[in-house]
Amino acid sequence: MRRAYAIGVGADTRALIPGPAMLVFGELDDTFRALMMGAGWLLNLAVAEWLIRAPSRRWPARWPDV
Repeated sequence: MRRAYAIGVGADTRALIPGPAMLVFGELDDTFRALMMGAGWLLNLAVAEWLIRAPSRRWPARWPDV
């Protein structure tokens, strides 16, 4: 489910990535723009994979007696 959500939200992220690149490199040609859009998709998928493989942090099975 996380992978599917990352792919779906990838359209938003790929719209945000070229903005900072334009500030640094100036006007983008078509090849560079395509690479930046691909970087947005890869960023989302990398974060989703990291979250899937990260160890889960759950509450202890029993609260200690205080």
